[in-house]
Amino acid sequence: MAKKKTKKGPTMTVPPGVFQLAKVAAEETTRYAIDGVRFCREDDRNTAVATDGRMLVELSWLAQGNASEFPASIVNRHHCFLSAEQNNPTDLLVVDGRAQTIRQRRDCIIETSSELLDATFPDYKQVIPDYGPKAASTFAVRPKLLLRLLTVIVRALKDAQDKCAILVTIPKDHKRPIVMRTKCDPGARAPLEAVGVLMPVKAGLDDAD
Repeated sequence: MAKKKTKKGPTMTVPPGVFQLAKVAAEETTRYAIDGVRFCREDDRNTAVATDGRMLVELSWLAQGNASEFPASIVNRHHCFLSAEQNNPTDLLVVDGRAQTIRQRRDCIIETSSELLDATFPDYKQVIPDYGPKAASTFAVRPKLLLRLLTVIVRALKDAQDKCAILVTIPKDHKRPIVMRTKCDPGARAPLEAVGVLMPVKAGLDDAD
């Protein structure tokens, strides 16, 4: 097996799946900074965030190693795509203005390097609403069920996806299901209208089996 090179510079251990944020980053935009995924250390946790200007996802996890020295860095989305399909934690290094990922695959070490995006990432914390209990209703659902429901509805819309929206109705009574309905623009040639119903987790996340 190839010998792993000695790391130089701040290192962040990135859990499997975090590089999937590349799918959220903007593909083509005049805002250069959101063409990548922003990694940084905040207190005792690492964070990664990506946005395309309409959708935003932030992931965080407990920091390990010398991540306390890790500078806020924007890694090119294409670089993240190359590191997305892996089942083990990946080491992310920042050295001399470049991002480097090191991961093991079978009997070899794979290293990928690219320049960081030299830009200022938007102040995304201001975009995340902090709803109080009187302003919003929290509804617990299983991720796999939510994904399945949305996948079926989106695929059913076919070519009309860009001209339709999904209306989400969340009841005040958390024991009742949420309802998703499609609403299309006037004149849109939608193949059909869709209604989806998703039951909540019975007793909340703490007691759910």
